[in-house]
Amino acid sequence: MPLNEPEARQLLKAVLNDLWSADPRPILGSRLKAALVANAVKNGTEFDERLIGYQGFADFVSRSAFAAVKFRAGMDILIAPIEYAAELDRGPQKRVTIRPDFWRAFVGFMIVDEARAYDQARDTVVVGPRETIPADAVPIDPIPPATQLEWRRNFLNNLGPDSPLATIQSALRSQKGFKAFAEGLRRYPNLRASWNQAWMNEVSAVIRAWGQQYGIPDEVWLKSPGVSDQETLRAKLYDVLDAIPIENLLEISIPLRWLVEKRPSK
Repeated sequence: MPLNEPEARQLLKAVLNDLWSADPRPILGSRLKAALVANAVKNGTEFDERLIGYQGFADFVSRSAFAAVKFRAGMDILIAPIEYAAELDRGPQKRVTIRPDFWRAFVGFMIVDEARAYDQARDTVVVGPRETIPADAVPIDPIPPATQLEWRRNFLNNLGPDSPLATIQSALRSQKGFKAFAEGLRRYPNLRASWNQAWMNEVSAVIRAWGQQYGIPDEVWLKSPGVSDQETLRAKLYDVLDAIPIENLLEISIPLRWLVEKRPSK
């Protein structure tokens, strides 16, 4: 039985939010519609926007109250949750990658009688008793647990009251909240990518402010050794494929099943 309009809108909202949480970047219209159709079939129903009075899928999505749509001449539409509409107009964004030693120094909780600093001469983060830290090293103050809990509360607030993680909001008032939050992400792994990006953005902002204070450029802590040219080229290839309308993509003479199965996680 085909979905009626309220049911179709409810399904659109749920699937859009799920896709965005798993990978927070603009979604191709063909991909979103395919996910709606598959979800409806899974539940023994049928999704067809024309049966509920819309001229097409773009018309259906653009007239919803919770989806932003970007129309592109000769290309598939791009869609995002309405609160992330600005993402539709941004160019390709480089994913921030923080050096592991800087990440541990800023994110790891403070330990009694331990000091952390950046030794510019050796280009390394040093950790140990205060008397062992070089006098000219730049001090690093770890991000307090209270701040990191606040980031998690803000993340849940942005997901809204209907989020499956809303029930752990109250737990994020004490350090037990870290465990509750981690367990929540394990139960709902589709939210992990979204949280990882939000977390990376928050930590990056703190480290960038620290660097500006001491005259240390971003390139120092943004180094990402170990990423091969082949991996970079592969990531660019998938970005290009994402921009091709599905009807044209299917005409390319390459094994698309292999591409889907081999696509690297981000």
